[in-house]
Amino acid sequence: MKNTPIYLIFLFLLSSCSMSINSTKRGKLDIPKEETYTVIYSAKLSDGLVAKISYTNENSVQEEFKDVTRNWEKTVELKSGANVKLNTLAKGEKGIGEYKVTVNGKIVSEHILTNKRLRYSVDFDLP
Repeated sequence: MKNTPIYLIFLFLLSSCSMSINSTKRGKLDIPKEETYTVIYSAKLSDGLVAKISYTNENSVQEEFKDVTRNWEKTVELKSGANVKLNTLAKGEKGIGEYKVTVNGKIVSEHILTNKRLRYSVDFDLP
């Protein structure tokens, strides 16, 4: 009973949060094994949102872009066994963020988030 006010305050703070979050850790993809894979990362942000985006580049290193607005897309060739990550954080006016990751033309992850702060991340391993 003594902790009831603390829990109520915590619930109030959570309910007033203006952030949408989607985070997916998929493990190893169930697709045919090949030497290399074409991975396409894309983010479409509505006006008023500015994002920081990091993704796994051709050298299997996280590369970061700041102040991304509107439409952003990167195509990379990754070797078999690579760990693939896309992390985004968009802030600004309430808006919409559409995110997609494809591997060899197959959609691996696709989400639409709406709010003032949008956090989207996906993490998986290529066969």
